[in-house]
Amino acid sequence: ASLQIAGGPFCVTARFRAEADGVLLARGGHNLGYVLYVADGRPCFAVRVAPDTLLIAEGRDPCLGRECVVCAHAGDGTVSLRIDDSPPEMLSVGDSTIPRDPTEAMEIGIDAGTAVAAGYAAGGFRGRLYDIALFDRVPTAAELAAVQSGTR
Repeated sequence: ASLQIAGGPFCVTARFRAEADGVLLARGGHNLGYVLYVADGRPCFAVRVAPDTLLIAEGRDPCLGRECVVCAHAGDGTVSLRIDDSPPEMLSVGDSTIPRDPTEAMEIGIDAGTAVAAGYAAGGFRGRLYDIALFDRVPTAAELAAVQSGTR
């Protein structure tokens, strides 16, 4: 079963090494959902809170060919994406919660259903996905350190 995220904050963490653009994790589609992906060599996190409302946090630095740890968060009026130890890329928005759970199932390494957002390669992830975790809150510093060190 997928993590129930309706109406509250949630966070996705991943430790990976991408060789090309692609989807790490997706849940939902063009009505509601979220997707963590690599586009133009940079990690991105998109959250669709309504059919006409899409929020995207994009990483500044490229991640292809190296191990990266990302922490993507939605809730509390923000959508953010933190890469490794850098300060988070943050969007301040009025509402960043998904009002009900998406009907499309969670997929790891691909987005085979309807796309949450346009402009990303929905095809299979090329690289290594070492760890992925979902939280119904912001993870603690100890939990993030465990993901970064690979000891989670």
